[in-house]
Amino acid sequence: LYQYDLHDLILRDDGGCLLVGEQYYSYTVTYSNGRSYYTVTYYIYNDIIVVNITPEGKIEWAEKIPKRQETREDGGFYSSFAMAVTKDKLRFIFNDNKQNLTPKKQGDWKNFTLRDKDGIVTIVTMDTDGKYTRESLFRDAETEDYCRPKVCSQINDCQMLLFSEQGKLNRYAIVLFR
Repeated sequence: LYQYDLHDLILRDDGGCLLVGEQYYSYTVTYSNGRSYYTVTYYIYNDIIVVNITPEGKIEWAEKIPKRQETREDGGFYSSFAMAVTKDKLRFIFNDNKQNLTPKKQGDWKNFTLRDKDGIVTIVTMDTDGKYTRESLFRDAETEDYCRPKVCSQINDCQMLLFSEQGKLNRYAIVLFR
């Protein structure tokens, strides 16, 4: 669990819980162009992990949702994920590369980067056994703005408010979960 941030601890009615985390780190590089130096900070948000813990404290299952996000000089505004707990499912929404919907081979994950023509908003739906599906919610190119998952919020048992922006333009959408 190299450089994972623990996001949520979801308590279940039976006394067990789900632990949700994400790999996050940043690093800074100083470059020289021959006349001066400049510094760039990179923000890396990778895999989401979900660990199912029984009421007795044993790990029943653990699952990793592959995700690759790398941005620079933006504080990670468009990275990370939004999560909703709906009935018997977890829903994760994040910016992704469309090639990750159907990778050519296991472990062949592409980075999401801003202004990437392959950018999409992905929704991952996970059931109580840790099995999940991965689908496109919409393409960034369809709206010309970028989802900000960190500021999206679940507003009730079956709805999430999404926020996206491009420059000074802000957009909101409500996602209904069935």
